[in-house]
Amino acid sequence: MKESITQEERRARRAAYIRAYKTKYRAEHREEMNAYSREYYAKHQKKAKAKYARYRAKNREKLNARSREYRVEHQEEVNIRGRKYYAEHLEKEHAKGAKWRTEHPGKARAYHIKSFYNLTIKDYDKLLAFQNGRCAVCYSLPNGRRLSVDHDHATGEIRGLLCQNCNFMLGFANDSIDLLATAINYLERFIDARTPKG
Repeated sequence: MKESITQEERRARRAAYIRAYKTKYRAEHREEMNAYSREYYAKHQKKAKAKYARYRAKNREKLNARSREYRVEHQEEVNIRGRKYYAEHLEKEHAKGAKWRTEHPGKARAYHIKSFYNLTIKDYDKLLAFQNGRCAVCYSLPNGRRLSVDHDHATGEIRGLLCQNCNFMLGFANDSIDLLATAINYLERFIDARTPKG
């Protein structure tokens, strides 16, 4: 007795068969197909770019999801490839970064403080207002530069906003209270020696 299947099942089976055939064909003729693609792309670069741009615009979410999935599955491979490319194109990448930062100053700043400190521009501005726009250590107003975000390197906790000098001071002292106290004692000894007696 012949198996009865619906039109929909027949279509699904046919689609599965075609997919399997294409996969097998691609595996067997990979080099040949790649060579053809390169040759076609070289001849029709503008047309191919325009077609891909249209496809990308229509399927942005799908492509982004696929890209994220690939990066998760091949993280180490992607990192190695990225580092290699960056090392080989250092000047080009620096120029590209500098151009982007010039064209998008607000976005560049927002991206920097978000990625490094997990702080939004709104949070930064609130903290700045809380400190009356001054450095949290020396209370000076920023002199043409934004105040730096100071954070605990062990926990990542944001401590405050500092001027460049105070930020460097804490950084060079490795946040060591003992080292800074020793530096204070050292300075006090010389201040005492300079002060005239009696």
